[in-house]
Amino acid sequence: MALENDLESEMHSTEKYKKRWLRLRLSVSKNESTTSTAGSASTNSSIDEENSIWPEAGNETARKEVIKSCHKSHGNGVDLETKKLIETFLTRDDNSRVTTGKKQTVTKRKDKRQKCLLLDSLVNLHEKFCAEHSDNNVSYVTFTRHRPFWVRQPTAKDRDTCLCKKHENIQLAADKLHQLGVLKKTNIEELLKQVCCDINSRECMFRECEVCLTRRIVFDADGLLKNESTIVWFEWDNEKQEYEKDGQKKTAKVTRKCVKRGTLKELKTKLCDSVRDVLGRHVYTIRHQFRAYKHLKETLDPEHRPSSSECR
Repeated sequence: MALENDLESEMHSTEKYKKRWLRLRLSVSKNESTTSTAGSASTNSSIDEENSIWPEAGNETARKEVIKSCHKSHGNGVDLETKKLIETFLTRDDNSRVTTGKKQTVTKRKDKRQKCLLLDSLVNLHEKFCAEHSDNNVSYVTFTRHRPFWVRQPTAKDRDTCLCKKHENIQLAADKLHQLGVLKKTNIEELLKQVCCDINSRECMFRECEVCLTRRIVFDADGLLKNESTIVWFEWDNEKQEYEKDGQKKTAKVTRKCVKRGTLKELKTKLCDSVRDVLGRHVYTIRHQFRAYKHLKETLDPEHRPSSSECR
């Protein structure tokens, strides 16, 4: 009895979608008709045409495809190619990193994925995406809407447990100077453009270019404080921590967020030297590694690629 009810409900659902499909095609044919007479003729021919095109009983795969075609897409919707580009871009190694914890997963509609954390803000990533894919430019709202559900923005806890100390220390100094009104831009990679001719050139980033060798960051003279004023900022540093194990005292190095004190002039000098001598080499090396890694994955022999079961 239950089987008969299931079959009856399935047939009712199929007929409902069939009528809906015919109704949609019928409305299109009415809009295309120019006169009522021509519209009536096209209506009759459309009904005969749809009845002949509708898959016969038993061809469930074709019927499901027809049912899917009944669902209307939004007029301003993004095509599948652009959606795939956004997903590939945000899951790329230079834009996000995969978490290492076994339980750091996220599930949506029974699709379980390992969580990925973005390495930059969505605003900067959107500008980067539009620069790389000029033929598939999308708005910022559309870009964020089609972000994969397993790609998340890192929280304070995520940043404090896994970070690049070089990047973070320079960013903390830039944020402090921006807060004091001395620095206009807070994006530290934008500061590289002030001290380098070309951020994609190895000579410029490694301070081997004679043209930009002596360039320095331009600070705003109309700041809130003078250069001799004492200020406080945060900085990640390694500290020694003693602990006891098996009755013996041991020492380990831990990374902590420490409070630093100094003059405004000292912080400005430290930021300028760090951007010139540390950040340039660091950023260029990271980008070169990501480019090489991406090239190796794209040119890898199919016989040497791991199977899907081995990647899980």
